[in-house]
Amino acid sequence: AGIVVFPVTVLIAVTGMTFGPWLGFIYAMAGSLASAAVLFQIGRLAGRCWLRGMMGSRIERVSRRLGRQGVLSVTVLRLVPIAPFTFVNLVAGASEIRLRDFVLGTIMGMTPGIVVMTALGDRLRQVWEEPSWSQVLLLVLVLVLWLGLTLMLQRVVSRRRG
Repeated sequence: AGIVVFPVTVLIAVTGMTFGPWLGFIYAMAGSLASAAVLFQIGRLAGRCWLRGMMGSRIERVSRRLGRQGVLSVTVLRLVPIAPFTFVNLVAGASEIRLRDFVLGTIMGMTPGIVVMTALGDRLRQVWEEPSWSQVLLLVLVLVLWLGLTLMLQRVVSRRRG
């Protein structure tokens, strides 16, 4: 689904709905890593010139930053998704970053989101199958956790840029 730019967060939530939070986490992480690695290799094979034609000159700046800061840059890009999952993977492949650093950054940056989104998917399934006030309350708590984490990370990144 990454090749057709399908939102990875939706896939992760559906995985949590289908397999529960534990297996859902494992499958979502494996799927995310597989998609990221395939798209990274496509970006590596396509090269910067092809991607520059698709995405413009910003690719040079992103490429240099990924090459210099490696794992940290990928982690931040995954924690605060400023571009679609597919494009981050393609640009990383065309950059100077090593595959190992890309995979480590992806694991570190995607883990919190996958935990929250698989829990959200599981809660949605529970509310659908057994609607009760306690299930709805747990769903709301997961949503608040997700929103809080997102807002906190956006503030951290905004302050760091400023």
